[in-house]
Amino acid sequence: MPFHFLKLLLLLSIVSSLISLSYIRNIIWHTEITLWDDVVKKSPNKSRGWDNLGASYIEIGEGEKGAKLIEKAIEMNPNDPLSYNNLANYYMAKGDYDKALALFHKSAKLYESYFVYYNIGNLYSAKGDIDRAIEFYKISIALDPLYHLSHINLGNMYMEKGLYKEALIEYENALKIAPNEVMPYNNIAIIYLELGEIEKAEYNINKALSINPNHAPALITLGNILFYKEDYKQAEYLYRRALELQPNNAKTLANLALSLELQGRKKEAELVLKQALEINPDLLKN
Repeated sequence: MPFHFLKLLLLLSIVSSLISLSYIRNIIWHTEITLWDDVVKKSPNKSRGWDNLGASYIEIGEGEKGAKLIEKAIEMNPNDPLSYNNLANYYMAKGDYDKALALFHKSAKLYESYFVYYNIGNLYSAKGDIDRAIEFYKISIALDPLYHLSHINLGNMYMEKGLYKEALIEYENALKIAPNEVMPYNNIAIIYLELGEIEKAEYNINKALSINPNHAPALITLGNILFYKEDYKQAEYLYRRALELQPNNAKTLANLALSLELQGRKKEAELVLKQALEINPDLLKN
């Protein structure tokens, strides 16, 4: 297997996929808004209701309105760490990392929660500062070793640095806590594929898909494994299944185009690659 082909296949991001459940989530969060709106009407002098109402508005995409409500909660009770944490998450999503970091640290000064340090780790990860992200995920784990997402994200950072042994340890730790999490199995499979240990890669990706047969990243990883084995037809099938779930995933489209090219279907490959480049014009520059 040519090394550059394998590298192209491993463009898939290891972050959690955005599964298309927005309709259901909006129903849930609109119900939350109704609930907390009623709470603040009945108890307007209690900050927690305003904080939760604001957080609910942020969840449905009305961030500015939500942020103002959380700020109101902070004015009422400046000693609630959760309010600072919620407001920090809003600013982090906006890309205002400095403001978010200041708010996370305010929250941590009031209460040293594993979750705040987990969020700070996420912030540094978003900034691309892997070493600082590792530092804060470790603090989060020290405060609560049973929070599996800290282990997963720490594993992701080790994986980004090519520290596969350390990443595997964290993914295994996560699975001991949450054995039905798909992403650790998926990421373990990616590592073993990168190392050329195909049987181990197949075992772990099959575990992932036994938990969730419609998990797009896992379908892509299985496609990559089959591509590595030069089973381009089955790789094509897996990429197409993944694209049904994530139709605008440019990297998967590029992988599909390559699998078509290697089947001798050059015109189809060109059309698919064109579609990928329309979504991400810089795809081939990475």
